[in-house]
Amino acid sequence: MVPPGLPAPPDVAADLVVDTSVLISILLLDWPWLLTETTGHRAWIPPEVNAEVKYAQQRTALDKWLGQDVLAIQPIVDLESLKLFARLARRLGKGEAACLTLAAARPGLTLATDDRDARLMREISALQVHKRLIGTIGLLHEAVRLGVLPQDRADDALRRLKEKGRYLPPSN
Repeated sequence: MVPPGLPAPPDVAADLVVDTSVLISILLLDWPWLLTETTGHRAWIPPEVNAEVKYAQQRTALDKWLGQDVLAIQPIVDLESLKLFARLARRLGKGEAACLTLAAARPGLTLATDDRDARLMREISALQVHKRLIGTIGLLHEAVRLGVLPQDRADDALRRLKEKGRYLPPSN
C-alpha cells in the first residue's frame, strides 16, 4: 500500500534526473509513463546510469524507452560540474555521483533515488538537493494523487517490487 500521509513530494512539476535504483524499479514495472505523467516534464539519466543497466531484459526496455524519447541521456558537460562529479565519484557510485551532480547544477531538476546511503544523503544535504528528492514510492504516490494511477494498482506495483527484492525506503 502507498502509505497515507507521506510528506508532500518536492515540486515534481520539474524535470527528473533518475538514478539506477528508481530506474530499475520503473523498468521492472514496465511503466515508463510514471516518470513523466507525475511530473509533466522530461526524465533524464546520465551516461553513468545508462551503463549500470546490465540485465538483458532491462537493457532492451531501456533502449526502447530511450528511442521513444521517454528518457533522454544527459551527460555532465561543464567544467565545474565535472570537478564536482570527480569529487563525488571518489565517495559514491558513478551513477549516484552523476545524478547528484546534474541535480546540483540545475536547480530545476528533481533527483529520483531510492538510495538512502548515509554518504549519499550527506552529499544531497550539503548540495541542498534534499528539497528536490523523490523515490519510487513518491512517484507512485504522486501518480495516485494526480489520478493517473488507481490506488489498487499502486499497491499491486509496490507488492510486485518487494517480491522482486527491490528496496523501497518508507520515507521517500
